[in-house]
Amino acid sequence: MRTCEGYELLISEFIDGALDEADRTELMAHMAGCPVCQAYFDDQIAIHDALTQLEEIPAPAGLAGQVMARVRETPQPSPAEKKIIPLPHWRRWAALAACCALIAVGVFGFQDNEPPASQAALRSAVMERALPADGERAAEEPAAAPVEDGIALHMGDDAPAAMPTEAALKQEKMLDSQMYAGTLSTASPVAGTWVAEQLGLVWESGGSYILTEAEYMALREALLAAEEPFDEIPGEVGGSSYLLLAE
Repeated sequence: MRTCEGYELLISEFIDGALDEADRTELMAHMAGCPVCQAYFDDQIAIHDALTQLEEIPAPAGLAGQVMARVRETPQPSPAEKKIIPLPHWRRWAALAACCALIAVGVFGFQDNEPPASQAALRSAVMERALPADGERAAEEPAAAPVEDGIALHMGDDAPAAMPTEAALKQEKMLDSQMYAGTLSTASPVAGTWVAEQLGLVWESGGSYILTEAEYMALREALLAAEEPFDEIPGEVGGSSYLLLAE
């Protein structure tokens, strides 16, 4: 059995001339006993008759052109530009290296035994890279320089530390990647162009760039579209920042 709402649909079809004879008979029988639907029917008929009696008024000549001209003359607000303030290269490296040093200290601090010589040398190298070029270093007592995996550190005042080997730098980058939700590593020129255009930064081999999730996904899609090789390293679960490593 139909409700009053269902009969309202039949009234609309009746006004449009699309109601068949059986539904029309049912509608008339229902309105004979339902004053609400009868009043709705009368209102719709009155509105329909009033609309059909209206005269069509043609639009003035040239109205479309005048509207478009007014639109072109009205100043349109420009979208807000994303302001990017790039950090100096040494500051980015200093911040990343300091974070890596904290992770290394936290991991090794829970071990019962002393860490291997290669790990101790790597942590010392990371801490030295965390200092600015013009910073003052605290005086330290001379110690024997451990030599392992190609890393030789001289702690005396007159002997600078040797540069870490490629293996040590790779291990340092792995520590970096654990701080972020994900890390993308590539040497593609597509990534260099993307960094310059989207981040306003200079692409440098061996450099690192902190990305948002949206920027990370946009760069990944660009590399896939260009069929350029890249590596992805999963990081901290629930992290909000991502890391891009320039090979």
